[in-house]
Amino acid sequence: MRGYLVGASIQRVDAPLSSVHVLALRVTEPDAEGVTFSLAVFPGTIAVVRGAPRGNGGKPATAETMRWRKWLEGARVVALLRRDDGLRLAVRRGEERCSIVVTRTSVALVTDSGAVDGEKAITEEDAAALEAAAAEALSAHRAGLEEERRRALVVALRRAIAKVDRRLRAIDDDLARIDGADDLAARATLLSSQAHAVKKGADRAELTDWVTGDAIVLALDPSKTARANAEAMFARAKRLKRGAQIARARRDKTEQERAALVALLASAPELPLAVLQQRAGGIEARVGKGKQQDPDERSPFRTYSSGTRPIHVGRGAADNDALTTKHARPYDLWLHARGVTGAHVVVPLGKQEACPPDLLVDAAHLAAHFSDSRGEPVVDVQYTPRKWVRKPKGSAPGAVVVDREKVLALRVEPARLTRLLETLRGG
Repeated sequence: MRGYLVGASIQRVDAPLSSVHVLALRVTEPDAEGVTFSLAVFPGTIAVVRGAPRGNGGKPATAETMRWRKWLEGARVVALLRRDDGLRLAVRRGEERCSIVVTRTSVALVTDSGAVDGEKAITEEDAAALEAAAAEALSAHRAGLEEERRRALVVALRRAIAKVDRRLRAIDDDLARIDGADDLAARATLLSSQAHAVKKGADRAELTDWVTGDAIVLALDPSKTARANAEAMFARAKRLKRGAQIARARRDKTEQERAALVALLASAPELPLAVLQQRAGGIEARVGKGKQQDPDERSPFRTYSSGTRPIHVGRGAADNDALTTKHARPYDLWLHARGVTGAHVVVPLGKQEACPPDLLVDAAHLAAHFSDSRGEPVVDVQYTPRKWVRKPKGSAPGAVVVDREKVLALRVEPARLTRLLETLRGG
C-alpha cells in the first residue's frame, strides 16, 4: 500500500456500540489475495482493530449511520492523516470527497475538497502504535458500556422489587379486610335482630351490643331497609371469606418471587454480564426503563396481560370515566360486573376484530374481581363494544348507560385470576 490504508475500499458501515462506527474495508495488494479488515472510529482515535464488533447491536441503524453509509460505502481511502487536534480519514467515491474527522471528544463526517494542508500522512511505521492505542481505547469503551448495562439491569431489579413490595402491601390490605369478615358478620347479625327499631330511610343505626352493652353506630344505605342492609353486610362478609384462600396463595407466591429477585440483586455484581442479562433482561422489559412519571400524567387505569394482549382496568370512579370516554376506542370491548359497583374494563381490539374467547374470559375475571362481586363463585359480567356505552350529562363519576350488551355468567377460576393479577404492568 502507498501509505497506511491508502486504496482500501469501504464495503460496509455499522454502529455496533454507542458512539462507535466500524468500517469493513478490503484491500488488494499486488500479487496477493484481497484482505478484509475492520476500522474502528470513535472519539479519540481511528485505526484498524482486530476483533472489532460488527452489526448494529441488534437495533435498526440510526439516521447518522445511514448518512455514513450513503457517503462512505463504495468509496476508497485516500489518506489517513494526523491533524493538530486529532485524525482525519479522507475518502473518495468518483468525484465526491468526504472525510471522517476525529478529535479527543467527537467524531464528524464532513464533505471537503480533499485538501491536506497542514496535515501529515500516517505511514506503516507509526501505524502499529496507533492500532495499539485504538485497541486499548475500544476495550475501555466496551468495558464502560458493559458497566453501564450492568447498572441498568440492577436498577431494573430494584424497581421490580419495589413493584412486588407494592403488590404485597395491596394483598395485605385485602387480607386485613378479610380478617374483618367475622366482625362484619357479627354486626350484620346485630342489625338484623334490631332492624325493627331502625327508621325507614335512616342513614345510620344506633344499636346495643348484647355482650358488652356498648352502643354501636352503623352507617346504612338509606335507599334500603335495615334488613336489606344486614343482608348486604352478610353477603360482603361471605365474599371476603371466599377471597381469603386466593389472597393467601398470592401472598405466598409473591414472597417467593421477592426472595428470588433479592437474591439475584445481591449476586448481580459478581455475575458475568451475559448471565445477568439472561436472568434480568426479561424483568427489565416488564418494569420498563424507570422514567419518572409526571403526577399530572398519572394513568387512569392499570394494565394486565392475557398472553400478549393488554387489558385495561379503571383505578376508580373518575378514572373509569377517563378510561371509557377518553382512552377506549369505539371498537374496543368494554366490560363491567353487572348490577354492582366496580371497575370499567377495556380490551383494545382492532377494527372488525372479534375478541378471542380466552381474552374475553380473562377480562371478565378482572371485571368480576375489581367489583363488589369479588369472592363470588359466579358473577354476571356485561360486555359490549365501547360505542354502545355512553356517559349521561351530569351523572355521577363512573356511571354510564349501556345501550346494547351481552352477559357472560362467569364461573370464577381462582388459578386463572391469580395468574392475571400477577401480570400487572407498572404500579
